[in-house]
Amino acid sequence: MSHEDYLGMRRFPGLDGLRALAATMVIFFHFGGPNWTWLSGWVGVYLFFVLSGFLITTLLLREQDRTGGISLSNFYIRRVFRILPPYLVILGGIVAFVILRGEFHSRDFPQALKYYLTFLNEFLPAATHGADNFFSGSWTLGSASMMR
Repeated sequence: MSHEDYLGMRRFPGLDGLRALAATMVIFFHFGGPNWTWLSGWVGVYLFFVLSGFLITTLLLREQDRTGGISLSNFYIRRVFRILPPYLVILGGIVAFVILRGEFHSRDFPQALKYYLTFLNEFLPAATHGADNFFSGSWTLGSASMMR
């Protein structure tokens, strides 16, 4: 592959595969039970963050080559429109699920919802950020999703 071909690539299929592997590692770690404790979910999280950082850096360097600078406002606008729609759909589904189960108040969702809706979930108080809260893992979106 030539350098021009590389610069023209919008996606890196091999890296997408590694990101899928990283996400799968986390899922198996959480749902695999005691037989899967050897598989550290944090390795998957770190791998995902590193790959996202590489991809973001590549995009920003390409923008700098094309335009002579980097627009952080445009970067964050692209991130918001990429992340928030699926985020809000998933949050809505989880809220509906918890309401249908009659656990909205017992899982402390009224307290947590203001953090989830403002995308500030990594600042949730410890009382509402436990394993009992179905959306507690979404802190990673606040950290990583703005990357890619």
